[in-house]
Amino acid sequence: MAKAVASALHLPLDVLVVRKIRHPQEPELAIGAVAAGGVTVRNTDVAAGIAPTRFETLAAQQRIEVNKRELRFRAGRKPLSLDGMTAIIVDDGLATGATMRAALNAARLMGAVRLIAAVPVGSREAVRHLGRYADEVVCLYSPEPFQAVGMYYADFPQLKDADVRDALAA
Repeated sequence: MAKAVASALHLPLDVLVVRKIRHPQEPELAIGAVAAGGVTVRNTDVAAGIAPTRFETLAAQQRIEVNKRELRFRAGRKPLSLDGMTAIIVDDGLATGATMRAALNAARLMGAVRLIAAVPVGSREAVRHLGRYADEVVCLYSPEPFQAVGMYYADFPQLKDADVRDALAA
């Protein structure tokens, strides 16, 4: 999605690695997310039954993966400077919005002065909630009731690391 947006707008493409913190009993449900720069967000309503120590253990595991992926995806390249810039943060969709909130928080820490969250599909609640974190939220389709992001795609394959590296190298 981000590659298509960057190409259409003739803007540089970069990656901001974010990892979902999965609910121990429901792996597709995000109880929070982590991003570069030590950012952690918690979905307090969904994570209410998760002990703080358990949440932190799960978050720590995902932070390790964020660091590994940053190294793999960048291949020695430094991140784009967001200092004083507008950043368009793109995701494939919003269910709880945790990963987008983590990405927006990380982009702010990186110096972005204006943030646009852009997704093709998202739950109405997550889209509404993102208004507190982004200066602008662009969501093309917000069905109610919302199921899972992948349900709104004809084809929803998982990206391979090589796909991400190739897009960034181009």
